[in-house]
Amino acid sequence: MAKELFPFTIHTCEVEYPERSAPIKLGGGWTHTQKPVGPPARLFTLTFEAMKYYLDDNGAVDDSQSIETNLFALDKFYQKHELHEHFLYDHYLYGQVVVIFHKPFKTPKLLAGGDGVSQGFQVQLQEIRT
Repeated sequence: MAKELFPFTIHTCEVEYPERSAPIKLGGGWTHTQKPVGPPARLFTLTFEAMKYYLDDNGAVDDSQSIETNLFALDKFYQKHELHEHFLYDHYLYGQVVVIFHKPFKTPKLLAGGDGVSQGFQVQLQEIRT
């Protein structure tokens, strides 16, 4: 089964490389660092300046409008994948990367009088090496 693509594209991204090898202290002030095996599993921190809850013509929350900024659609995407279901994140430099959510999703606070617009928030995605 094909992995679903993360469709929430309006954000900035910071990439963190994990600590993969620690120096080992040897006698006489010497240290040795073992070369890691395989590529690192990066952590992607996505910063969203704002997202929004959209309403349909009947006044119900709609997850299909303006998908890139739709907070309800992001909430449903998280519920579908949680912390275990792999999906694809399209990074501007690395291309499509297999990831999972690194932490449980916490819906951001809404701006007072903001018509369903949220405050800024972050989502972390953990790369999965297959």
